[in-house]
Amino acid sequence: MNTPAIPPPLPPVPRSSFVNATAWITLCLAGLGLLMLALQAVMFLAAGRAGLFSKMQEQLALDPQASAFLSMALEWLPWLAVLFVVQNLLFVTASVGLLKRREWGRKLFIALLALLIVWQIVMIPLQWSMMDHFQGLMMMGQEVRPEMQAMMQAQMEATSIISRLFSAAFGLVFAALFAWLIWKLRSPRVRAEFAAHLESSGTQF
Repeated sequence: MNTPAIPPPLPPVPRSSFVNATAWITLCLAGLGLLMLALQAVMFLAAGRAGLFSKMQEQLALDPQASAFLSMALEWLPWLAVLFVVQNLLFVTASVGLLKRREWGRKLFIALLALLIVWQIVMIPLQWSMMDHFQGLMMMGQEVRPEMQAMMQAQMEATSIISRLFSAAFGLVFAALFAWLIWKLRSPRVRAEFAAHLESSGTQF
């Protein structure tokens, strides 16, 4: 009885330059972001020791709305910094997983991109609200002649429209870019590449 011939092993799936480029670019951007955050933290601490924020609060004491906004920004700033650090560290971890062709790295990267898409869309109305708030603060307390007030109001409205369109376009472009990256990472070619590494190693880790 003849034994069936064992088929030859399939050739290894070559590593795509897309995955490598995506991982290295993300690593560089995350590292640069963490470096910039560290520099900003040093500047923030130096400004606090110099009493800059206390002086700003004293100057805004006559405007309760502006003073409350500054207090809220200073209160939320540390939490935003922590969130930024966690985000960048997760992207570093996912990028290393991509370079090593780990399936968990691909899934983590896709999940982070999906969260960024949601963040970009949610930030559009929040940015619009902040723009309106800042424009209101700029107009508050300014003594101008009646004939100039209408001109300034028209300029502020035109600036607001341009800023809204730019922020919306900026957010949607990045959301589309992240969606394209998700589509590429979920393509059969990339999934086969990670599956081949999983089969050769026998474990995801």
